[in-house]
Amino acid sequence: MEGALVRKATAEDRKEVLSFCVGTFDWGDYIDEVYDFWLGAPDSLFLVAETAGKPVGIVHARQMRHGVAWLEGLRVSPAHRREGVGTALTAKAMEMLSEGGIKTLRLLVESNNEASMALAFGLGFREEATWAFYHGRKPREMPSHGPHWVTPASASNVWSRLDSSDLFNQACRSYENDWAIYPLESDDFSELVKGRMVATMGEGKEAALAVVHYGRTEGRDAKACFLLGDRPAVKELAAFVISKAARSGARRLHVSCPNHAGTTEGLKASGFRPGFRTSLVYRRNL
Repeated sequence: MEGALVRKATAEDRKEVLSFCVGTFDWGDYIDEVYDFWLGAPDSLFLVAETAGKPVGIVHARQMRHGVAWLEGLRVSPAHRREGVGTALTAKAMEMLSEGGIKTLRLLVESNNEASMALAFGLGFREEATWAFYHGRKPREMPSHGPHWVTPASASNVWSRLDSSDLFNQACRSYENDWAIYPLESDDFSELVKGRMVATMGEGKEAALAVVHYGRTEGRDAKACFLLGDRPAVKELAAFVISKAARSGARRLHVSCPNHAGTTEGLKASGFRPGFRTSLVYRRNL
């Protein structure tokens, strides 16, 4: 956008920014909940587009491990749409991230969001994978037989199975948490295992595996990302994860997975309802 200034966001921008971050989704928006966190997080790049001294758009990037960053929270004031604000914000974020050593940038777009897909494609992003997200459900105790936490002693064997999985590699060797797709390599996997955050069910090609985040305090939402598994193993593992979420005091449990028929069928059989249309992960090398 000609004449627009793209700069880092400040606390003073908050009121004006939140005035146009409403009604983005059917249920509202989340920018008001993360604004202050984005300002202070050490891995955060939070940008504002300003014209005539007034914020008219924002974008945020999470800088991750392995030279990867995640782009999110692109918002433009309705009065300034179709003026190139989104393009200017994204291009500036790409420039700054590249200068900071980021090599790969990803973002998520719902499959019916043609405007966002066109913006991403125009900036050199290409579709890399498809993911499925589900509405949260209230956790409760459920019987399960066989699922267990992966331990440091078994981590190497489990990682080898995951590492060689076609599904995992087609899903960009990543896992989802907090609506972002994080790279997952052997060192990341080891840390998750040490934190008692990886659960599995079964053996061989039909085994199911999930990365679980229960939140740090009682009453928060829990997340589980199912990376492997066909319907029977996923259903059994889901019962284990749901029960653990209930015992942790989580308010709700949200789940996601690569858009693989066996995995999605297992989650639906466990009572999870699809929350969105298929979501597309786009990637660009910087």
